[in-house]
Amino acid sequence: MGDKIKVGISSCLLGEKVRFDSGHKQSTYVNKELRDYFDFVSVCPEVGMGLSVPRPTIRLMSDEERIILVETKDASKDYTDGMMQFTRGKVDELKDTEMCGYIVCAKSPSCGMERVKVYSNGHASTDGVGLYTKHLMETMPWLPVEEDGRLNDPILKENFISRVYGLNDFYKSMDGDPTAGKIVAFHSRYKLTLMAHDPASYKELGRLVANQADYSLKSFIKLTVSD
Repeated sequence: MGDKIKVGISSCLLGEKVRFDSGHKQSTYVNKELRDYFDFVSVCPEVGMGLSVPRPTIRLMSDEERIILVETKDASKDYTDGMMQFTRGKVDELKDTEMCGYIVCAKSPSCGMERVKVYSNGHASTDGVGLYTKHLMETMPWLPVEEDGRLNDPILKENFISRVYGLNDFYKSMDGDPTAGKIVAFHSRYKLTLMAHDPASYKELGRLVANQADYSLKSFIKLTVSD
């Protein structure tokens, strides 16, 4: 079948018993459909930062100045700095690999991609993002990231898988030595896909490619991949 595509994943989705209650959230789709094609890189930020299994539950809180990660029943126990220290180190490590996607656990205060509860003055909003995943997406904006539950939606699933394979194709096309010519060729192959999904982005990337002489190679590659 050839080399598998490297994809990051929340450990609990693989069936690893790393959750606060010593349980897991094994994803049938991940384990039955994707394992044959993806080489999963398992990460549990909470265990990675040193929390035990089992452990007290934690949640996001707003202290008016920033979002913090605290123990649910004792907000004086603040895990924000420990989580961010682990997160920065792990994401820096992943950034240097040819990772092509990431599947995260929904609603988790560390891994949730959207609609994570944030508590403030006894009330909860659902506009938060898990601390680990937020930093991951900000540091690697080119990386396809999706939540396990959203992969049950056929359209979201197709979009995610297409992006993962597209990024894998990009890395293979660059072959460890990116050049402006290789990027232009890659862009040309994917122009219909880009046009179908986001005409505005297609036009923006087209202008960038057409004016590549205005940029250094390093800047051109960074702008093209980030966009």
